[in-house]
Amino acid sequence: LEEARLSALLNHPNLVQTIDFGEHEGVPFLAQELVEGIDLARGLSQLSAMGRRPAASAACFLTGAVLQALDYAHKLDSLDGTPLQLIHRDISPHNVLLGRSGAVKLTDFGIARHEGREEHAQANRVKGKPAYMAPEQMVGDQRGPYTDIFALGIVCAEALGAVRIRNAKNVTNVLHVGRRVKAVLRPLGIRSELVELLDHWTNFEPSQRPATAAEAYRALKPLSPDSPDPKEVLRHLIDVVGGHAEPDDQLLPKKMDAVGDDTEIEAARPEAPREATLELGLTANLAPP
Repeated sequence: LEEARLSALLNHPNLVQTIDFGEHEGVPFLAQELVEGIDLARGLSQLSAMGRRPAASAACFLTGAVLQALDYAHKLDSLDGTPLQLIHRDISPHNVLLGRSGAVKLTDFGIARHEGREEHAQANRVKGKPAYMAPEQMVGDQRGPYTDIFALGIVCAEALGAVRIRNAKNVTNVLHVGRRVKAVLRPLGIRSELVELLDHWTNFEPSQRPATAAEAYRALKPLSPDSPDPKEVLRHLIDVVGGHAEPDDQLLPKKMDAVGDDTEIEAARPEAPREATLELGLTANLAPP
Protein backbone atom coordinates (compact mmCIF):
# COMPACT_ATOMS: atom_id res chain seq x y z
CA LEU A 1 0.00 0.00 0.00
CA GLU A 2 3.00 2.30 -0.25
CA GLU A 3 1.78 3.81 -3.54
CA ALA A 4 -1.71 4.29 -2.08
CA ARG A 5 -0.47 6.13 1.00
CA LEU A 6 1.68 8.39 -1.14
CA SER A 7 -1.05 9.00 -3.73
CA ALA A 8 -3.48 10.01 -0.99
CA LEU A 9 -1.22 12.97 -0.17
CA LEU A 10 -1.26 14.23 -3.76
CA ASN A 11 -3.90 16.83 -4.59
CA HIS A 12 -3.27 18.73 -7.82
CA PRO A 13 -5.37 19.21 -11.01
CA ASN A 14 -2.61 17.66 -13.14
CA LEU A 15 -2.27 14.54 -10.98
CA VAL A 16 -4.63 11.56 -10.98
CA GLN A 17 -6.50 11.80 -7.68
CA THR A 18 -6.81 8.96 -5.19
CA ILE A 19 -10.37 8.46 -3.96
CA ASP A 20 -9.88 5.64 -1.49
CA PHE A 21 -7.53 2.83 -0.54
CA GLY A 22 -7.35 0.03 1.96
CA GLU A 23 -7.95 -3.70 2.16
CA HIS A 24 -11.03 -5.76 1.37
CA GLU A 25 -11.04 -9.33 2.59
CA GLY A 26 -7.28 -9.19 2.85
CA VAL A 27 -6.75 -7.85 -0.67
CA PRO A 28 -5.26 -4.32 -1.00
CA PHE A 29 -7.13 -1.90 -3.26
CA LEU A 30 -6.56 1.56 -4.65
CA ALA A 31 -9.45 3.56 -6.15
CA GLN A 32 -8.48 6.51 -8.34
CA GLU A 33 -10.34 8.98 -10.53
CA LEU A 34 -11.28 7.82 -14.02
CA VAL A 35 -9.67 9.84 -16.80
CA GLU A 36 -11.80 9.35 -19.90
CA GLY A 37 -9.35 9.37 -22.77
CA ILE A 38 -6.01 7.73 -23.63
CA ASP A 39 -2.43 7.69 -22.45
CA LEU A 40 0.14 9.64 -24.44
CA ALA A 41 2.02 6.47 -25.45
CA ARG A 42 -1.02 5.09 -27.24
CA GLY A 43 -1.69 8.42 -28.93
CA LEU A 44 1.87 8.82 -30.20
CA SER A 45 2.08 5.20 -31.32
CA GLN A 46 -1.00 5.48 -33.49
CA LEU A 47 -0.12 8.92 -34.83
CA SER A 48 3.34 7.69 -35.77
CA ALA A 49 1.80 4.78 -37.68
CA MET A 50 -0.38 7.30 -39.55
CA GLY A 51 2.60 9.52 -40.38
CA ARG A 52 1.22 12.27 -38.14
CA ARG A 53 2.31 14.21 -35.06
CA PRO A 54 0.55 16.54 -32.60
CA ALA A 55 0.73 20.28 -33.20
CA ALA A 56 3.59 21.83 -31.21
CA SER A 57 1.13 23.80 -29.10
CA ALA A 58 -0.30 20.56 -27.69
CA ALA A 59 3.12 19.01 -27.02
CA CYS A 60 4.21 22.10 -25.09
CA PHE A 61 0.88 22.34 -23.28
CA LEU A 62 1.01 18.78 -21.97
CA THR A 63 4.67 19.20 -21.02
CA GLY A 64 3.80 22.34 -19.06
CA ALA A 65 0.98 20.51 -17.29
CA VAL A 66 3.32 17.72 -16.21
CA LEU A 67 5.89 20.28 -15.03
CA GLN A 68 3.26 21.93 -12.83
CA ALA A 69 2.35 18.53 -11.38
CA LEU A 70 6.01 17.75 -10.74
CA ASP A 71 6.66 21.13 -9.12
CA TYR A 72 3.84 20.38 -6.67
CA ALA A 73 5.01 16.80 -6.02
CA HIS A 74 8.68 17.73 -5.60
CA LYS A 75 7.74 20.28 -2.93
CA LEU A 76 5.27 18.04 -1.08
CA ASP A 77 5.49 17.68 2.69
CA SER A 78 4.37 14.74 4.79
CA LEU A 79 1.48 15.12 7.24
CA ASP A 80 3.92 16.16 9.97
CA GLY A 81 5.42 18.87 7.76
CA THR A 82 8.61 17.03 6.82
CA PRO A 83 9.68 17.59 3.19
CA LEU A 84 9.24 14.31 1.30
CA GLN A 85 11.75 15.19 -1.44
CA LEU A 86 9.57 13.15 -3.77
CA ILE A 87 10.95 12.07 -7.16
CA HIS A 88 8.62 10.30 -9.59
CA ARG A 89 11.36 8.28 -11.40
CA ASP A 90 9.00 6.92 -14.08
CA ILE A 91 8.08 9.89 -16.28
CA SER A 92 7.12 8.42 -19.66
CA PRO A 93 4.32 8.72 -22.24
CA HIS A 94 2.65 5.69 -20.63
CA ASN A 95 2.12 7.69 -17.42
CA VAL A 96 0.74 10.86 -19.01
CA LEU A 97 -3.04 10.62 -19.41
CA LEU A 98 -4.99 12.78 -21.86
CA GLY A 99 -8.66 13.44 -21.06
CA ARG A 100 -11.45 14.28 -23.50
CA SER A 101 -11.91 17.58 -21.64
CA GLY A 102 -8.37 18.58 -22.59
CA ALA A 103 -7.05 17.65 -19.14
CA VAL A 104 -3.51 16.31 -18.75
CA LYS A 105 -2.84 14.05 -15.77
CA LEU A 106 0.38 12.49 -14.49
CA THR A 107 -0.09 9.10 -12.86
CA ASP A 108 1.72 6.11 -11.32
CA PHE A 109 3.90 7.02 -8.37
CA GLY A 110 4.44 3.31 -7.76
CA ILE A 111 8.26 3.53 -7.90
CA ALA A 112 8.57 7.11 -6.66
CA ARG A 113 11.45 7.79 -4.28
CA HIS A 114 10.96 9.98 -1.25
CA GLU A 115 12.67 10.74 2.02
CA GLY A 116 11.97 7.99 4.52
CA ARG A 117 10.96 5.32 2.02
CA GLU A 118 12.93 2.14 2.40
CA GLU A 119 14.47 0.76 -0.77
CA HIS A 120 13.97 -2.99 -0.94
CA ALA A 121 15.54 -3.41 -4.37
CA GLN A 122 18.98 -4.93 -4.62
CA ALA A 123 21.79 -2.44 -4.57
CA ASN A 124 22.83 -3.24 -8.15
CA ARG A 125 19.36 -2.71 -9.62
CA VAL A 126 17.37 0.37 -10.50
CA LYS A 127 13.72 0.87 -11.40
CA GLY A 128 12.09 2.67 -14.31
CA LYS A 129 11.82 2.56 -18.10
CA PRO A 130 15.34 2.57 -19.58
CA ALA A 131 14.37 4.71 -22.61
CA TYR A 132 13.53 7.63 -20.29
CA MET A 133 16.05 7.23 -17.48
CA ALA A 134 18.56 9.93 -16.66
CA PRO A 135 22.20 8.78 -16.38
CA GLU A 136 22.28 9.16 -12.60
CA GLN A 137 19.14 7.02 -12.26
CA MET A 138 20.57 4.27 -14.44
CA VAL A 139 23.57 3.80 -12.15
CA GLY A 140 21.78 4.36 -8.84
CA ASP A 141 23.39 7.71 -8.01
CA GLN A 142 21.71 10.53 -6.11
CA ARG A 143 18.52 11.72 -7.80
CA GLY A 144 16.63 15.00 -7.66
CA PRO A 145 14.02 17.02 -9.58
CA TYR A 146 16.50 17.24 -12.45
CA THR A 147 16.10 13.45 -12.89
CA ASP A 148 12.40 13.80 -13.69
CA ILE A 149 13.12 16.82 -15.92
CA PHE A 150 15.53 14.73 -18.02
CA ALA A 151 12.82 12.15 -18.64
CA LEU A 152 10.22 14.81 -19.40
CA GLY A 153 12.57 16.40 -21.93
CA ILE A 154 12.53 13.12 -23.85
CA VAL A 155 8.74 12.86 -23.53
CA CYS A 156 8.29 16.40 -24.87
CA ALA A 157 10.59 15.71 -27.83
CA GLU A 158 8.68 12.52 -28.63
CA ALA A 159 5.39 14.40 -28.41
CA LEU A 160 6.66 17.09 -30.78
CA GLY A 161 7.80 14.59 -33.40
CA ALA A 162 5.81 11.40 -32.71
CA VAL A 163 9.14 9.60 -32.97
CA ARG A 164 11.22 7.58 -30.52
CA ILE A 165 14.22 9.43 -29.11
CA ARG A 166 16.05 6.57 -27.37
CA ASN A 167 16.21 2.88 -28.11
CA ALA A 168 15.74 1.06 -24.79
CA LYS A 169 17.87 -1.83 -26.09
CA ASN A 170 20.93 0.43 -26.26
CA VAL A 171 20.98 2.31 -22.97
CA THR A 172 24.47 3.72 -23.54
CA ASN A 173 22.99 6.19 -26.04
CA VAL A 174 22.14 8.28 -22.98
CA LEU A 175 25.36 10.10 -23.91
CA HIS A 176 23.78 11.48 -27.06
CA VAL A 177 20.18 12.27 -26.17
CA GLY A 178 20.54 15.99 -26.92
CA ARG A 179 22.09 15.23 -30.29
CA ARG A 180 19.22 12.89 -31.08
CA VAL A 181 16.61 15.48 -30.01
CA LYS A 182 18.12 17.99 -32.42
CA ALA A 183 18.34 15.49 -35.28
CA VAL A 184 14.67 14.58 -34.89
CA LEU A 185 13.13 17.99 -34.27
CA ARG A 186 15.06 20.36 -36.52
CA PRO A 187 13.78 18.85 -39.81
CA LEU A 188 10.23 19.32 -38.51
CA GLY A 189 10.64 23.08 -38.31
CA ILE A 190 10.30 23.14 -34.51
CA ARG A 191 11.33 26.50 -33.08
CA SER A 192 15.12 26.45 -32.57
CA GLU A 193 14.90 27.94 -29.06
CA LEU A 194 12.58 25.10 -28.04
CA VAL A 195 14.93 22.48 -29.46
CA GLU A 196 17.84 24.04 -27.54
CA LEU A 197 15.74 24.05 -24.37
CA LEU A 198 15.11 20.31 -24.64
CA ASP A 199 18.81 19.78 -25.32
CA HIS A 200 19.43 21.61 -22.03
CA TRP A 201 16.89 19.46 -20.14
CA THR A 202 18.50 16.24 -21.42
CA ASN A 203 22.09 17.20 -20.62
CA PHE A 204 24.22 14.30 -19.34
CA GLU A 205 25.26 16.34 -16.29
CA PRO A 206 22.48 16.96 -13.72
CA SER A 207 24.04 20.29 -12.76
CA GLN A 208 23.51 21.55 -16.31
CA ARG A 209 19.74 20.88 -16.27
CA PRO A 210 17.06 23.05 -14.60
CA ALA A 211 17.27 22.55 -10.83
CA THR A 212 13.48 22.60 -10.36
CA ALA A 213 10.33 21.94 -12.36
CA ALA A 214 9.26 25.53 -11.73
CA GLU A 215 12.45 26.77 -13.40
CA ALA A 216 11.84 24.47 -16.36
CA TYR A 217 8.23 25.67 -16.66
CA ARG A 218 9.27 29.34 -16.67
CA ALA A 219 11.68 28.63 -19.51
CA LEU A 220 9.12 26.63 -21.52
CA LYS A 221 6.17 29.02 -21.20
CA PRO A 222 7.37 31.83 -23.53
CA LEU A 223 8.38 29.26 -26.18
CA SER A 224 5.01 27.49 -26.24
CA PRO A 225 2.80 28.27 -29.25
CA ASP A 226 -0.77 29.35 -28.49
CA SER A 227 -2.24 28.11 -31.75
CA PRO A 228 -3.87 25.82 -32.60
CA ASP A 229 -5.73 25.53 -29.31
CA PRO A 230 -3.86 22.73 -27.47
CA LYS A 231 -7.00 21.36 -25.80
CA GLU A 232 -8.70 21.15 -29.18
CA VAL A 233 -5.66 19.25 -30.51
CA LEU A 234 -5.81 16.76 -27.64
CA ARG A 235 -9.54 16.19 -28.05
CA HIS A 236 -9.05 15.66 -31.79
CA LEU A 237 -6.16 13.27 -31.11
CA ILE A 238 -8.38 11.15 -28.87
CA ASP A 239 -11.12 11.09 -31.53
CA VAL A 240 -8.66 10.08 -34.25
CA VAL A 241 -7.13 7.32 -32.13
CA GLY A 242 -10.64 6.08 -31.32
CA GLY A 243 -11.55 5.98 -35.01
CA HIS A 244 -14.15 8.73 -34.70
CA ALA A 245 -12.44 11.34 -36.91
CA GLU A 246 -9.98 11.76 -39.74
CA PRO A 247 -6.72 13.62 -38.96
CA ASP A 248 -6.86 17.38 -39.45
CA ASP A 249 -3.69 18.73 -41.09
CA GLN A 250 -3.51 21.75 -38.79
CA LEU A 251 -4.13 19.91 -35.53
CA LEU A 252 -2.19 16.76 -36.41
CA PRO A 253 0.31 17.74 -39.12
CA LYS A 254 2.12 15.19 -41.25
CA LYS A 255 5.52 13.97 -40.11
CA MET A 256 8.70 14.39 -42.10
CA ASP A 257 10.23 11.21 -43.49
CA ALA A 258 13.89 12.18 -43.14
CA VAL A 259 14.59 11.35 -39.50
CA GLY A 260 15.69 7.73 -39.93
CA ASP A 261 14.22 4.27 -39.87
CA ASP A 262 14.58 3.66 -36.12
CA THR A 263 12.39 6.52 -34.94
CA GLU A 264 8.95 4.95 -34.87
CA ILE A 265 7.13 5.00 -31.57
CA GLU A 266 6.67 1.49 -30.19
CA ALA A 267 3.37 -0.14 -31.06
CA ALA A 268 0.82 0.15 -28.29
CA ARG A 269 0.86 -2.75 -25.84
CA PRO A 270 -1.95 -3.85 -23.53
CA GLU A 271 0.13 -2.86 -20.54
CA ALA A 272 3.67 -1.54 -20.33
CA PRO A 273 6.00 -3.16 -17.79
CA ARG A 274 5.87 -1.28 -14.51
CA GLU A 275 9.60 -1.51 -14.11
CA ALA A 276 12.78 -2.68 -15.72
CA THR A 277 16.15 -3.50 -14.18
CA LEU A 278 19.64 -2.62 -15.26
CA GLU A 279 22.92 -3.89 -13.89
CA LEU A 280 25.43 -1.43 -12.47
CA GLY A 281 28.01 -3.07 -14.69
CA LEU A 282 26.94 -0.47 -17.26
CA THR A 283 28.51 2.30 -15.20
CA ALA A 284 31.81 2.25 -17.05
CA ASN A 285 30.00 2.75 -20.36
CA LEU A 286 28.02 5.74 -19.13
CA ALA A 287 30.89 8.06 -18.34
CA PRO A 288 30.73 11.23 -20.42
CA PRO A 289 33.16 11.38 -23.35
